[in-house]
Amino acid sequence: MKNAICVLFLFVSIVHAHFQVIYTPQTQTSDKTLAIIFFFTHPFTVEPLLRTGLQEDGKELGMKDVFIVHREKTSHCTDLLKPAAISTPHGSGEAQKLVLDQASGYKSAGDYAVIVVPYPYWEVSEKTYIQQIAKLFVNKGGFSTNWSHRCAKGFAEIVPLVKPGEVVPGGLVRAVVFDAAGNVVPYCTVEIEIVNAEIDMAANRIAEIGKIAGEKYGTATVLTDAKGVFEYIPQTPGFWGFAAIGAGNAKTWKGKPLEQDPVLWIQVAK
Repeated sequence: MKNAICVLFLFVSIVHAHFQVIYTPQTQTSDKTLAIIFFFTHPFTVEPLLRTGLQEDGKELGMKDVFIVHREKTSHCTDLLKPAAISTPHGSGEAQKLVLDQASGYKSAGDYAVIVVPYPYWEVSEKTYIQQIAKLFVNKGGFSTNWSHRCAKGFAEIVPLVKPGEVVPGGLVRAVVFDAAGNVVPYCTVEIEIVNAEIDMAANRIAEIGKIAGEKYGTATVLTDAKGVFEYIPQTPGFWGFAAIGAGNAKTWKGKPLEQDPVLWIQVAK
């Protein structure tokens, strides 16, 4: 490709992407505990809720790892995951819940990267496994620390170039995509979707699906440029996911094609 490509916006219409969702009601907090829910779905339609780590033979492997990174210290939290049946207007599905406190590494003020690594999911319609290494930043106490650092070393990762907690509707999301070896990924497709629903964590319920009627306000596709950077301007408050398709270095799982995507979640403030 001879000519440099600036960020190209290609709005999607009908097809919705799979996203490993990480959700907590408020990413800017002073609470002493942090409750998080994880599920795998198409965020704009919030259906179906897919089985985590589903294999071609029907077995479900679930989560490989869940960890938090704070001030360059990593705390693994997989053993703290609790299964949660979650209801939607389309029926019930599965999710996992995590509650962090001081004992699990959620202590001092600053930025906490919450990172989830599920086992690959068998997408039968595409005859491909999909694995999404997803990340969400939560800030405790308003003190800025490691939001601009690589936190998921050894995995492909999206690193924000604009502080996640300061993005508002009409503001700029800017980030760079790295592969597992730390190389930038140029001209990579980044799929974008908002979680188009209200989530009631206390009741384990997803409600009010379809708050945004027009897909052009809640979904998009962009390309990274020659330096692996992409930009997007969300017009609507809510939880936005950014998935860099195929940016991971692993390309097969159990002898079948593997699409390995880093995902970044950003809560756009109201």
